[in-house]
Amino acid sequence: REPKNAAALRARAAALVRTNSYAKAIDDLDLAIQIEPKNAQAYYQRGFAYEQQDQNAKAIADYHKAIERDASMAETREALAHATAEQKKQQELKLAEERKKQEEFRLAEEQKKRQEQKLAEQKNQEQIRLAEEQQKGDQKKQLERHMAELDAKRQAMQVAEQKKKQEEQRLAAQKKLEAEAAAKAAAIAVETTVPPAQQPKQAAAAPQGREQLLSQPPERKISEPAVHPREKMAQASRPHDRSRRAMRETEQRRHYARADEARRRANYESEMRRSSESPRRGLLFTDVWPEGSWHQRDGR
Repeated sequence: REPKNAAALRARAAALVRTNSYAKAIDDLDLAIQIEPKNAQAYYQRGFAYEQQDQNAKAIADYHKAIERDASMAETREALAHATAEQKKQQELKLAEERKKQEEFRLAEEQKKRQEQKLAEQKNQEQIRLAEEQQKGDQKKQLERHMAELDAKRQAMQVAEQKKKQEEQRLAAQKKLEAEAAAKAAAIAVETTVPPAQQPKQAAAAPQGREQLLSQPPERKISEPAVHPREKMAQASRPHDRSRRAMRETEQRRHYARADEARRRANYESEMRRSSESPRRGLLFTDVWPEGSWHQRDGR
């Protein structure tokens, strides 16, 4: 049962304060103040209980009320000064805490902005690097295409030069073969005819034979049997037949040489086509005219 005596309530509230039961002490002091509203001690005790609960604003209000009711209470003034200092300290701490939080927030925002700027710079640098690499790649591709074109032109020039040299060698060999064939034909024709240089000697020897016949007449010989005119004509036509036969043989050799040359040229062109398609050396003259061929034997 709650006591009706204000002094008893204040005494019990003081005992509760000593046991750190500040809430119950404040309830008892509220009843005591209701019973005795002008009691300064009750306000002082309740202000002290509020101060112990870190409710400095309520404690300062009760201390002011206690001083209004009894200005001679020195302990109330000390408690008011202490509570005011604690309140100011708490306010400063709270303000410092708020400033600290604001500073932390500002630093976090600045750090966030710096990170965003750094990320943006890194992204920009990466884009620049990719653009440079792409440009270098394009330049490299253009250089490779240019080098490939130069290699193709160089190879085409080499192939054309080889073809030109081989054609010149073929023409030279053909001219040589024709010259050799013509020289052989001329030699055979010369062998079958009488040299014109011997005719003046026979004409000069005719007067000398006439003088010898006048001074020393020859002995009479038995005449040989007469030769039939057809036989004489056959004997006279034999050198011409040999000449015609030699010319026919020369023409046949020339025909065989041309046919063989055409066959070798066809083989040469097929080899050239095969060599242009395969990555190896070009066809040489010795591939078409191997060592020991018939034209080389004729040349020797």
